[in-house]
Amino acid sequence: MFQVKPVHKWGVFEAIFRSKGRYEDPLRDVSVRCVFDSPSGGETVIDAFWDGGDEWRVRFMPDEEGTWTYRTVCSNECDKGLHGRRGSFKVVSYDGDNPVYRHGPLRLSDDRRYLIHEDGTPFFWLADTAWNGVIKSTLDEWREYLSFRRRQGFTVIQFVLTHWRGGPYDRLGERAYEGDKRIKQLNVGFLDV
Repeated sequence: MFQVKPVHKWGVFEAIFRSKGRYEDPLRDVSVRCVFDSPSGGETVIDAFWDGGDEWRVRFMPDEEGTWTYRTVCSNECDKGLHGRRGSFKVVSYDGDNPVYRHGPLRLSDDRRYLIHEDGTPFFWLADTAWNGVIKSTLDEWREYLSFRRRQGFTVIQFVLTHWRGGPYDRLGERAYEGDKRIKQLNVGFLDV
């Protein structure tokens, strides 16, 4: 087991695993899951994702303070870079002003009529849609847009990270993937936001 820096409650824990095997088609030839055990004894299973080359990543939002442990399970048990890896990390309280980090992710209220945060705090969904805004704008343009919408009181921006109706390429001529009816090759760098 190895220790990593603390993560705050409802923040993002990330671990990187490097394969010892070679896979012709990493998207289909192997699967990796990470089993997280909470301080209170709960268990959460999250799929890892291929991030190019020999690298797989897992990202997880812990919902409890204290020490968490994890272990990996790979469909190829002989790949010791992906199977049987173990670790731990500490989750601490959050003291900033980001509502998701303060109150948790969104969910339906018990009466299924409203959106609330995980801790029960109400959430009002006032959204704008910028379908291809992320992939068609520069970073400065996107930040300006987000700042403008925040000043207007919007609480949500809806967008896609792959090409939808905006064309097959982003503003730099990159494609998210190759293939028409079936993904032949994933451009993992395109999805690295």
